[in-house]
Amino acid sequence: MTKQYFKKLTNAGSASCVFALLAFVFALCGAVLEPVSTAIHNAVFEHDIDNMFLYTHDDTVMTIYHFFDIYGSGIFMAVLSFVAMIILFKNKRTKGLTAASASLIIFAALAAIPLSVFGMITEIQEDILKLTSDDTDQTVFVSVCRLLVFCLPLIAGFFLLLSGLFLALRLSGESFTVEVERAEKAAAQMFDGFPADNQYAAGAFMPEQNSVQPQAVSEAPVEAVVPEPTAAPEVSEEPAAPATCPHCGAVLKTGAKFCSACGQKV
Repeated sequence: MTKQYFKKLTNAGSASCVFALLAFVFALCGAVLEPVSTAIHNAVFEHDIDNMFLYTHDDTVMTIYHFFDIYGSGIFMAVLSFVAMIILFKNKRTKGLTAASASLIIFAALAAIPLSVFGMITEIQEDILKLTSDDTDQTVFVSVCRLLVFCLPLIAGFFLLLSGLFLALRLSGESFTVEVERAEKAAAQMFDGFPADNQYAAGAFMPEQNSVQPQAVSEAPVEAVVPEPTAAPEVSEEPAAPATCPHCGAVLKTGAKFCSACGQKV
C-alpha cells in the first residue's frame, strides 16, 4: 500500500471573519487614540497638552523611541489584524486555508497580547499614584485615555485569537477521507497504453511483481531441405534396321565387317 498525503483545506466561515473584523476595529481605535484624545482634551479642558503621556512635562519632547514604546503594540496589532482580516474575507467561502493559516493567526495574537498586558500594568501603577494626589476631571480623563491605549490592542488580540481558534475548529470538525490505492494498480493505470517501442520506459517505473516469467524455448536450427532432381523419363529406343552391303545390297550381319555375299569390305 502507498501513502498519499494531502493538505486539508477549509474556508474561513462567518465567525472567523467577524472576530477578525472586530480585532481590526479595536486595534485601529487604539492606534489613533492619541491624536483623537488629545484633540478632545484641548477642546474641553483649559490647559492644552501636546500628547497624553507627556502632559505633565511641558519641556519633554516625544521621540520615535517613546512613540513606538507606547503605541507599538497598538500599531502592530492593527497591521496584524488587518492582514488576517483580508485573508479570511478572501477565503470566506473558498476552501483555501490550511492548518498553517490558523496556527499563524493564533501564535501572532499570543505574541502581541503580552506587550499590551505589560504596558497596561505599568500604566495602572503610575496612574493610581496620580489619582491619589489629583482626582480632577482632567487627570481622570487623561488616565483613562492612557489606559485605553493598551486596553484596546489587548481586546483586539483576544478577538484575533478567537478568530484563529474558530478557524482551527473548522479544520478539525470537517470530515476528511483519503483513498489509498495499491502501488501495482496505480502504476498499471498510469502506464496503461504505452507504445510497444516505449515499454522499457514503463518498465522502469512499474513495481516489481512476483509473477513467473515464461522461459524462452530453445529451438534447433531448421536445415534447408533441397528437393532431389527428378529423373528424366527414359526413351525407349526402337531396334535399328539391319545394314545392307553397299556393293551388292545383301543384308549384313550385326557387327560384320565383310559382306557374306560378295565378300567386299563394308
